[in-house]
Amino acid sequence: MIEAEWHDYDTNDAMSAAVAEHVVHVIKDALGTRDEAIVALPGGKLPVPAFEHLAAASIDWSRVTIIPTDDRLVPATNPLSNYSMIARHFLPKGAQVLPLVLEGATDYRAAGNSANAQLSDLRWPPDLVWLGVGAD
Repeated sequence: MIEAEWHDYDTNDAMSAAVAEHVVHVIKDALGTRDEAIVALPGGKLPVPAFEHLAAASIDWSRVTIIPTDDRLVPATNPLSNYSMIARHFLPKGAQVLPLVLEGATDYRAAGNSANAQLSDLRWPPDLVWLGVGAD
């Protein structure tokens, strides 16, 4: 049986900081164990404050691979691109951020096959999969 814990926070910033702290712990544990970490992060607007806290953490980002948990079939320059939003936070830190949708993709089946091929090169399972919970 899974035991669930419930946490209440006084502010959104306090919640974002706590989430980021948990992700930092998972990444550092993976880096200490295997010398690399693979995490899947959500897109959208909701995780942005946590990403800001997370990006400020003292982590050797060059050993961290980040993949979006999902994305839209849009160019990386499109504001709706989850890859682009994640990349803005973590590429400057040195993390490897892998897009699910290759630039120029227009057919969802081809894009899915391409994403499968790219993801198959990673060491599975990822250390953390953070699913989005936004309104959309």
